[in-house]
Amino acid sequence: MVKNTEQNGVTAGVLIMSAGIIGMVTPSMLSWDMMKVGYGTIVLSFFFFTLGLITYLIYNSRRKKFDLIMNGKDLLAHWVYDNGDYVKKIERTYKEAVQQNKSIYTIIITFFAILVPLFAIFGFSSTADDERNLFLLLMGFIITIISLAAFISAPLQRRAALKSLPEAIISTHGLIYLGKLHTWGSPLFFLAGVDLGKRNKEVIFAIKYFTRVGWYKYETYQVAVEIPQGRVDEAKSIVKELQPYVGLQ
Repeated sequence: MVKNTEQNGVTAGVLIMSAGIIGMVTPSMLSWDMMKVGYGTIVLSFFFFTLGLITYLIYNSRRKKFDLIMNGKDLLAHWVYDNGDYVKKIERTYKEAVQQNKSIYTIIITFFAILVPLFAIFGFSSTADDERNLFLLLMGFIITIISLAAFISAPLQRRAALKSLPEAIISTHGLIYLGKLHTWGSPLFFLAGVDLGKRNKEVIFAIKYFTRVGWYKYETYQVAVEIPQGRVDEAKSIVKELQPYVGLQ
């Protein structure tokens, strides 16, 4: 049975929520000065709890869709590829993911590098060494989780892709390609377009995903699924079948 790769995201969400809960209860359990540092730690920890909760909810939904697709629910196509070409595609995708993760990680670490030292210096009294050290330990634990996620997510995806069968499974709920799930049909992810690529060699899925709260914003990424030889008519049928789902949230 194929392992549901979205379970890793569910687990990560639980771990981040746990770190947030620890941070929220630590000031009261250790009798920290709430006005100087306790409330600030609670607020920051609540942010991570919320982040973990959102991560859990997103990946739990994706986990369910993964099961639907693997069980053949509303299946449109199941294509199998040559193993050598499939591995080359995985390696190209892996290099792109590494660069993307580095950019995101740099932004997050810069945020921590500025705020954590300032909070540690000005948020504690000169005699509150124990509280300061515990705060730094807690922040270090959170940064470690983020660092692990940034540096091992791409290798884990590559490993999962290499272990997966050289195939593409496409349904009305989403698709699984290179061992990775792509979904649509929700406010967070929806199908922006689907069409054949140049010379009918690929089916191009344009998927929009939610990136900003408040002044909401969506970014678009594309998944280019190679069309096996002799399956162009089937690919055209997929494009036609998915048109009613374009823009559906």
